[in-house]
Amino acid sequence: MKFYPKKSPFWVNLVSILINVLGATYPLNDGFGTQTSFEESLERFLPLKMGIAINCGTLILGNIGCEKTKKYGAVGTPINIAFRVEKVTGGGEIIITQEVYRRVEEVFETVPVPKVKLKGINDLITLYKVEI
Repeated sequence: MKFYPKKSPFWVNLVSILINVLGATYPLNDGFGTQTSFEESLERFLPLKMGIAINCGTLILGNIGCEKTKKYGAVGTPINIAFRVEKVTGGGEIIITQEVYRRVEEVFETVPVPKVKLKGINDLITLYKVEI
């Protein structure tokens, strides 16, 4: 896991990669010798629409658990918020929080999403949908 300073192009690169993943088409062999796009294959064989939520903030990292069942992980409010935001995304959407928006607003077109109330969070959260 890497840590990136606030002024890093990391956030711009991350959003760019996710836009490409959601909008990508790849030539695939359908098993019958016919080349199909990744999107066509998904529609025919595995209908999958993925929504992505991106948040940032300070986390606590380390081994969680006991000696027998130890897992390296991260805990903190930023992860909880990202998890909750992901639940309000639609298929093929990238939704970012205000903190991520501040880092990428000059690079990507975004549309404000109406403020939402997330479980476990007292305040309404401002979100933005990244235009793909």
